[in-house]
Amino acid sequence: MRLPETDNPHYQHAFKRGYRHALNGKAVFDMPTDFRQDQKMRHYFEMGWQHANDDLSAQQKVQGKPNWKNRSIWLAFMVISGLLTAKLMIDSYQQEREELQARISPQTTDFSSETPANTPDLRLLNEEAYSDLKKTAKTFAQTQTLKLQPIVDSELIIEKFELTSLANGKSYPESSLIPKFERQLKANSQIKSPNEAEILVRWIYGNQLIDSQTFELVKGLNMIQTQQAMSSARQGKWFIEFLTNNRVIHRQEFNYGFNEITNKKVQNDNS
Repeated sequence: MRLPETDNPHYQHAFKRGYRHALNGKAVFDMPTDFRQDQKMRHYFEMGWQHANDDLSAQQKVQGKPNWKNRSIWLAFMVISGLLTAKLMIDSYQQEREELQARISPQTTDFSSETPANTPDLRLLNEEAYSDLKKTAKTFAQTQTLKLQPIVDSELIIEKFELTSLANGKSYPESSLIPKFERQLKANSQIKSPNEAEILVRWIYGNQLIDSQTFELVKGLNMIQTQQAMSSARQGKWFIEFLTNNRVIHRQEFNYGFNEITNKKVQNDNS
């Protein structure tokens, strides 16, 4: 508040009263009677009232004006933080893919050496297939490579074999094309043995031993059952072998998800 240019204490008092009158939100015509009756006193009262309103208006303009400098700094900070977060996410995803490829390629398939028509490019895999690759990478790295042996005669007789879906019980005949939505398969076998014996059942994908299980047979008819978890990362030809004394006496073949002969994907009507 700037006082008027006068040395008269009465006029200064009238100015201050008018200033406080405006700060209290009162109208100028509500001035006290002693100021209204004196023309000079009323003039200084009105001057103080107007001066207070001018100060209030200037203060409101300053408070309502946005601080563009602070807003610009905050916006720049948010943009930089977003870019850094996106870069970290991309780097993490790329590193995860590289580690996965490094763990898969030495023990399984060399994707870079195959032709584009027959190789599943990791960059083109959907989310489900990529997840399957991650889940089975450790198993792939530990699988044993082998060659199919010739089938020999044996006193053990495989009288019945049935490959079914563990989820819905659907049966698949030999050399079937099994759709990749089947995630658990079950092999039921009926084996006739003249004496007590031991038999080994192996699940083979391509030329890799995925799983094996040994069963003790008694004289007469035996029922055995094995199960295998499937993955879209292992599409192609599969074999189920029965061995005794390290010799193959029976072999069942089927294709899972991808037919190597026709080079066509199994069509899933439900997808």
